[in-house]
Amino acid sequence: MPGMQRADSHPDSQGTESVLDFGSVRNHHERAVFRAVLEASPHFPGVAGRQELLVDVACVALNRLSPRYIRDESTYSYHVRER
Repeated sequence: MPGMQRADSHPDSQGTESVLDFGSVRNHHERAVFRAVLEASPHFPGVAGRQELLVDVACVALNRLSPRYIRDESTYSYHVRER
């Protein structure tokens, strides 16, 4: 979920407890899918004002795409160059 912070603690190599913040990890496709759903919604009056339904539409769309988890755009650029 965008904006959701997740932190997990684990012992580091010296046995000291450290915290990892996974809040910056996201699916590269999220922003484009969210934007497309919002831009298309006025063309579908039956769902245009129904926020929960629009979120469900975005979930269905994201589930049809191959996930690409990144921390930032440079991470994605690196992944694309390596293919």
